[in-house]
Amino acid sequence: MAEENNLKKLAELINHLELADWEELPDIGLYMDQVTGLLNRKLAPFTMGRDEAPLTPSMINNYVKSGHISRPQKKKYSREQLAALYMLCSLKKNLSITDAAALIYFLTEQEGASDAYNRFVSLQKESLLRVNEQVEALPPDAETTELTELALDLVQRACAERLAAEAVISYLILKDDANMARRRAEAEEAFHAQEEARAKRTGTGRKKKSKKKNMS
Repeated sequence: MAEENNLKKLAELINHLELADWEELPDIGLYMDQVTGLLNRKLAPFTMGRDEAPLTPSMINNYVKSGHISRPQKKKYSREQLAALYMLCSLKKNLSITDAAALIYFLTEQEGASDAYNRFVSLQKESLLRVNEQVEALPPDAETTELTELALDLVQRACAERLAAEAVISYLILKDDANMARRRAEAEEAFHAQEEARAKRTGTGRKKKSKKKNMS
């Protein structure tokens, strides 16, 4: 059966999945066609059975224009940009592009580009293996009822986890906005304090000069 073959393909794919870590990503700038060629090979397992390219030049241009990916230098994309594109494309099936980009931003800010990427792919592989355990636990002659229950369980968890992820990301964005506003206020306060101190020093100097002139 085609459905059974798909399940076997999925199990085999996950068991042999090798996600590239940071050191395996090219550390030289890549042009657009090289970026799409490389990342589409890496992302192919996540589009199994679907006739679509995970990443296209127009997608990359849109991500750059919207600020989700930094602009290439001399039309070349760095290892940091490759990692960000991989994570973005991996997440966009479950999150809006805006939320996915925000999550990548917070992760990278906290851990740095290399550690953030390595942690991302490690968690990705762990999640796939946990799901695969359920798939492999199905008997070879699984009934329609068993398959339906598994599909329902997987999709309901995915929906619930997406809602939770969106709520957490929204909170992070609000918290970051509040922190930025606080930092701006503190910077302005420090600037005004420096200006007042400078004005006092200047005023004191003028008084001294004026006093000395009167004495003469």
